[in-house]
Amino acid sequence: MAQTHAFLPELARDTEVPERVRQNSHFLLRHSPTKYDVLQAGLNAYIQEVEKEAETKGQRN
Repeated sequence: MAQTHAFLPELARDTEVPERVRQNSHFLLRHSPTKYDVLQAGLNAYIQEVEKEAETKGQRN
């Protein structure tokens, strides 16, 4: 997913592919997360998991 944001602009500029494909890639680019967004979501999920684990350990003690 993180590489999609880099691939779509290339596809949108490639005159070797049909116009409709280029238009669709441009549309998808506007609606896809950036690499930063994907990595940030992963980091947030990791932090939540660590906090949940710490909470569970705290309840056991």
